Amino acid sequence: MDKKILLEFVKSFWVVTSVILVSFVLIFVFLFMVANTKAEFLQKNNEYNVLAGKRANTLQVNRDRDGLEVLSQKLESSFVGKDRFVEFIDFVESSARNTGNLVNLSNISEGNNVQNLKINLEGSYSATVNFLAQIENSPYLVRSTNIIISKSSDSERVRTALDIQIQLP
Repeated sequence: MDKKILLEFVKSFWVVTSVILVSFVLIFVFLFMVANTKAEFLQKNNEYNVLAGKRANTLQVNRDRDGLEVLSQKLESSFVGKDRFVEFIDFVESSARNTGNLVNLSNISEGNNVQNLKINLEGSYSATVNFLAQIENSPYLVRSTNIIISKSSDSERVRTALDIQIQLP
């Protein structure tokens, strides 16, 4: 009977040992597969991040290009070419009237990529300041080169001589 128990014990020992060895082998195989899968995942994740960065850069370039096109159109429309000179003169005259000034335009001459214009105003001081603000905030590319403000014979009014350069395209 002792041999039978011993034989059963040995059988049980081998079965348990076999199960443990098979379990260890399966665990190592599983760990190896997980490590390979993790490496593949990290590689694919890096590739995705690179592609996402390239896509974001492409979108940013497109937004920047659209913004530059808008700025380019705005800058182009700021130049007063020969075709828009009458429009600019109308703007100056209507700005003077809207601010309560009398206006006289004279001494128009053309230089290198600029057109010189002399504007003589007569109105109140605040009307003159408002006119200058409208010219400064206008959509046209102009530069004041000389401003002379003097008191008119009427003590309430001032005379202003304004020389401006209009940038030509």
